[in-house]
Amino acid sequence: METISFLYACGMNQNGQLTLEDKSNIKYPEKVTKFEGKKVIRIAAGYQNALFLLSDNEIEQFGLITTTHTQFFSDKSPIKDIKSGQDHFIALTENGEVYHWKAVNSQSYFSDSLITTNPTLIVFDKPAQEIIGGGHSTYFLTENGDLYGVGSNSQNQISKSSESVITKPELIDNNVERAFSGPYSHQIFFIKEGKLYCRGYNQYGQLGTGNSENKSTNYHLKFFDNQEIIDVSCGYCHTLVLIREGEGQKLYTTGYFDYNGLNKPSNSTEFSLLFNYANQEIIQMSSGSQFSIILVENNNFIVFGYNDWGQLGTKDTANYPQPKKLSFSEFPKEIEIEVICGSYCTFFLQATEKFQSIRQDMFEFLQKNELCDTTIKSIDGHNISFHSLIVTLRTKKLLYEIITILETKTKDEIMSILVFLYSLRIINYSAIQVFCQEIEYPDLIGKNSSNQYNEDFADLYEEMSTKDFTIISGEKEIRAHKMILAARSELFHGMFMSVNDDSGKVHDYRGSTPVLLEKLIKFFYTDKLEEPITQDMIQELTEMGDFYQLNTNSKFFNEVSRFSQKKIITKETKSKKKRFWFF
Repeated sequence: METISFLYACGMNQNGQLTLEDKSNIKYPEKVTKFEGKKVIRIAAGYQNALFLLSDNEIEQFGLITTTHTQFFSDKSPIKDIKSGQDHFIALTENGEVYHWKAVNSQSYFSDSLITTNPTLIVFDKPAQEIIGGGHSTYFLTENGDLYGVGSNSQNQISKSSESVITKPELIDNNVERAFSGPYSHQIFFIKEGKLYCRGYNQYGQLGTGNSENKSTNYHLKFFDNQEIIDVSCGYCHTLVLIREGEGQKLYTTGYFDYNGLNKPSNSTEFSLLFNYANQEIIQMSSGSQFSIILVENNNFIVFGYNDWGQLGTKDTANYPQPKKLSFSEFPKEIEIEVICGSYCTFFLQATEKFQSIRQDMFEFLQKNELCDTTIKSIDGHNISFHSLIVTLRTKKLLYEIITILETKTKDEIMSILVFLYSLRIINYSAIQVFCQEIEYPDLIGKNSSNQYNEDFADLYEEMSTKDFTIISGEKEIRAHKMILAARSELFHGMFMSVNDDSGKVHDYRGSTPVLLEKLIKFFYTDKLEEPITQDMIQELTEMGDFYQLNTNSKFFNEVSRFSQKKIITKETKSKKKRFWFF
């Protein structure tokens, strides 16, 4: 098994839900060693319990009930995902079966006939594609976008029915693209045809409808019409909605950060702008009962809300009505992190399925030391190879000028500089500062944003003189850089590493249309697909992505999925409307 290298936790631990020896509440992220020797794939955290999905389909539960459900799932299809409600857990298998069970022995909002402390199959004739945790309810999406709910209906979050418990899955809406709820949330949000809808509990204005009345039917939040919705995060008393606007992002919030009045804005029942975010990308949002943690680039965090158990990781239990920026020295910048907030606790896990970007691909390519064309000797005698194209691209200086400076550096200093130039993910600022001063290029340090990096590679795509490889599609020749192709596609990587093709050309024997092939190759350089894209193109682009052996969790599939969710459909293809999911 693969050893888990990064798992930290903080917050409420009175029932041992953080798996730490000391059951005291933790005010600052502490390393979890319980699973040494195993790989943690997923975490679901509720009120007083946490669930861990490990490699080899192992599943362990800690808190009020400490148990393992591995044996139960041993003869089932592999577990694809796990989620949490306030007092129950949910598991989704690869074949679309949904199981749920109580996380506590006491009476729950589910009827005892519906759910027990052992996993219970939700009997349904349609396979689920996605599960969504929620308060005392279970939600799931089917392949064709039907959103179903089962469990507590105390706030009409599933049905307008007077039944307090829904014992058979009930349809909430169809053609749903994405759905959101939280571990302590008695409401549901979902996106349909690019528009945001909600229903359920609203006592604190967390639905953003302009009042505090519960909604027993699907309510259209017109405020977000014509907006590109990136993500939604639900707490018990508040909701966050992240949208993209141009090259930047905007984060909106509604409701309270706790029901005692912490951060109670005058328009708390309507969505209002919390902040603009233009310099860095927000990677992920997660909300607990009355707090939220936002992950931004380079493993920095923005935290706010209720903090009585130390769940914000600020070393204290003071509440934070206004967003506070945090970074933890124990969290290396090169590690991709996922944040999982329970009701009153937080886990920081090394992500296993983050979307791969060109920055990450180029950084990993540097580590492989492949297709390098330049070698220099450092002042301490080490031979270091690198790609001259990337160095000149990022510094806009002639290569021989740069080599002159690099040869006066130690191996560690040179590697710090190269890592900075290739990926901007791990930066030794002292080495970079010396480097920049000596080559009289002080503004190089300022070129550490995603936008600038992508702009440089977009410029490289337009640079014809340095391209050294040609792909032929039909009558069209598409030129590119071997290094970029090898870093971004396993197909090209294997081709260049095993075959010495002196012609520098390869035929596209899949017969892909030139316009789509150009879109894919340009994506290798820019991380973006560009309009116009039809629904038929989305399907073919997906097939091309598989053919060129792209990771199914790569940013390419994320971008294809984004266009699919926006439903960019031409008149000619409208009758063929289909949906594509990539998880």
